[in-house]
Amino acid sequence: MKLEEIRLDTTVVYEGSFMQVRKDNVRLPDGATSSREYITHPGAVAVLALLDNGNLVMERQFRYAPQREFIELPAGKIDHGEDTLLTAQRELLEETGYAASEWLHLTTAWPCIGYADEHIEYFLAR
Repeated sequence: MKLEEIRLDTTVVYEGSFMQVRKDNVRLPDGATSSREYITHPGAVAVLALLDNGNLVMERQFRYAPQREFIELPAGKIDHGEDTLLTAQRELLEETGYAASEWLHLTTAWPCIGYADEHIEYFLAR
């Protein structure tokens, strides 16, 4: 049995500066219908930046939704049409002041698959 759900129609419930909340009516694999609510997001990058001494570059960021600071990898949103490597290079420089001469794409992760289409492209930088 195929697990695919077919979109019948979609409504934009909220539109922000870079993401949307949508509500779709879908046909389920068994023929029944249901609805799905989700966030569309342009995607992001995260950089595992290693210094010459082997230390990992991290940064302290305040995150509004949980109302606290976190220690995190340098990361940021992919601008429309922007190459993900260029996004990673830009974010590392903007957020930490570091630039790297060696870059490797590691993987793509989908951190919120239950309610968002956001994907994060992970890079290793040296």
